[in-house]
This record gives sequence, C-alpha cells and structure tokens, in this order.
Amino acid sequence: MRKFIFITIAFILFSSSDVNAELYKYVDENGILVITDNINRVPESQRPDTTNEESVSNSSPSVNNNYKRPGRLNKNYRKDPKAKDPKDMTEKDVFGELNDSYGKSTIEALFSGNIDLHARSRRGESFLHGASSRGLTEVVSYLISNGLDVNAETPEGLTPLIEAANKGHVEVIELLLSAGADINAATSVGGFTSLMAAVSEDHTEAAKVLISSGADFNVSCDFFGRTFTPLSMADAKGNDEIKEFLLLNGAKKPIGYEDTRFSTPENTWQLYRKALIKGDTALALKCFTIK
Repeated sequence: MRKFIFITIAFILFSSSDVNAELYKYVDENGILVITDNINRVPESQRPDTTNEESVSNSSPSVNNNYKRPGRLNKNYRKDPKAKDPKDMTEKDVFGELNDSYGKSTIEALFSGNIDLHARSRRGESFLHGASSRGLTEVVSYLISNGLDVNAETPEGLTPLIEAANKGHVEVIELLLSAGADINAATSVGGFTSLMAAVSEDHTEAAKVLISSGADFNVSCDFFGRTFTPLSMADAKGNDEIKEFLLLNGAKKPIGYEDTRFSTPENTWQLYRKALIKGDTALALKCFTIK
C-alpha cells in the first residue's frame, strides 16, 4: 500500500510539473523509485554530475525544430523542364523545349550541356527546325554558325525555312535565306513551299519578303485535295494585300481566275484610295492604266 502511495505521488508530481523542467529520479530509504523536479530532494549520492553535459535525467529528448517530415510521393508529379539545370540537359530535353515551348529560349539555357548539335528527333527534325519554328533568331544564328544544314529536310520534306514561314518569323526567314536556304524547296507531300506556307497562314510580311527574295509565285501545290497557287490561295483566304503584291510582281492568273479589283470604276477608286493610305505608289499608278 505504501509503495502504491509513493508511486501515485511521484506520478502526480511528474504530471503537474512544467514540461520543460528538468526531472530527476532516485531511490529513497524504503527502496521506492521517486521522480522529482527538485534536485535538493535527491540524496547527494544519487545526484547527477552537473558538470557533465550528458545529465542523468529522465527528461524528454530534445526536438529538432528544423526537421520536416518528408511529403508523400505524388505519382502524378511531372518535373518542370524549366527547373532542370542547363548543364544537365540532354538532346531529348532540348527537342522538348523547342517543340513544346516550355520556356527556355537562350543559347546558354539550351546548349550549355554536352549536346550533339547535329542530333535528330524521332520525327527527323534538327535543332534548326525547332528554333526556326519558334522564331529564336539568336539560336538559329548560333546553330548556323556551328555548321547545321539550313536545307536539312525531315522525311516529309520540311525545311527550317518552311517552318519559319509557316509561323511568319520574318527575321528568321531573312537569316536562313542569307545563309543559303533553298527558297523554293517543297514538301514531299503536297509540294508546299515556304511561300505557300506563309500565304496559307496569312503571314503577309513573311510572304512579301519571300516574293521579293525570288520565291516562285507561280508554283502549284495540293492542299486538301485542291490545287492552289500562291495567288489562288491568297484569294481563297481573302488576303487582298498578298494578292495585290503577287499581281504587281507578275503572278500568273490561274485559269478561271477573275480579278475583281478593277472590274468597275467604283472598285478601282476604292483600290486607289487604299493604295494611297498604304503608300503603295505602284498600285496607285496601276489604277490609271487599267482599261
């Protein structure tokens, strides 16, 4: 009974004491284990050596407040490609960046690692195809200076110039042409040229640059089962600006094609006013030569 009472008292003292207090244990004269937070109650022979950092106490172990429990692994997690160190990039990573536009656009971000610049993707594209499609002028210049073929073709016949024209990247088009890109190269399916690519996507400035640089504007291609020339494509797209530019440069009118721009005095007058607003002197003068 006495033993039970002493143990109960010790438990109460332990429960009511400050959680941060130092606790000590000792055996009294009756052989009962006692726990207290007052070191003066502990017989000197059983007191811990306070000079030793590792006190013989029964206090709770210290808690590392900087510890963070590891989070549960999310199986659906996909690493953000932008977070990858450029030096750890692989050829596959670079193709992913160029094709999916994750965010990396600089030469340092794309080619700081041990990259084979002449690698090809599974679709047969070179890095120059991807950079041209995204309009990355500095990257295109870097790749050309490192010997990449400006006329490299995919199995479908796509060239970097066709890729750039399809997206309307004028600066890249000019850069590729200055490096010797074949302006009239065509795809193996449909015969699509860079000019047709620009016209089909309504990239007016890109089309003008290609026409002025000597692109064949009388070539025909197959587009969704129909045969088009750049002129008939521009007409079908309703792009009068490209259509006018083609005609002024001597584009042949397809059989059955009717140029309604000068069909009536009213149409001619409207076209003349448009030419003045745009500063198109050649078109304005042509309005006076139409019979």
